[in-house]
Amino acid sequence: WKDLSSKWPQGYWDDWLREPAQQRGREILRPEVCRTYHFATKGVSNNQYSDFLTQIKLNKDPIPWRQLDLSYLKRPRYNQELKTALSNAPLVSAADAKLGRFPEGTGPVRVEYGSVSRFEATARRLGIMDNIKAGVPRCAYHGVISVRLGPRKRLVHVTLPLQSIDLS
Repeated sequence: WKDLSSKWPQGYWDDWLREPAQQRGREILRPEVCRTYHFATKGVSNNQYSDFLTQIKLNKDPIPWRQLDLSYLKRPRYNQELKTALSNAPLVSAADAKLGRFPEGTGPVRVEYGSVSRFEATARRLGIMDNIKAGVPRCAYHGVISVRLGPRKRLVHVTLPLQSIDLS
C-alpha cells in the first residue's frame, strides 16, 4: 500500500494493478468469497461487466478474521498447495465444465486455456469474465483462475498448461 497509495487511480484500479509498473513481480490473491458488492447501474467502467457483477451476493455472516489462522496464504505454502491441487485435478474440456459434466468425486477439476491469447475464447465458453489487461486475465494468480461452475458449483481451476505455470 505504501508503494501504490500515492498514485492510486480514480477509476479502473483493477486494470491498473495488472500493469507491469504496479505488479513488479507481485501477485494479488483474490478472495474466494467476494468482498465487494455491485449496487450501481452505472459506474466508472460504464457497467462493462454488470452481467457478472450484479450476481454477486453480499455476505451476511460475520467472519472473525483476527481469530483465524491465515498462514496458508503465505506465498511458499499457498504456492505448494495450489501446485498440488492443480496436479491432482483431472483435466476436463471447457464444454464439459460449462455443462457440469465432471468426473466422479467432489474434488476440483482443471480446464486449460493453452495460452493467454486463447484465454478469452475459453472464458467465453465457460461463461466467466474474459477480461485481460497487460497480459493478465482478471482474477488470475500465475495464470490460474479458480471459479465454481455447474449445478453443484464444483471448483474449476482455469489454467495455463501446468508446465508453463511457475509456482516456485
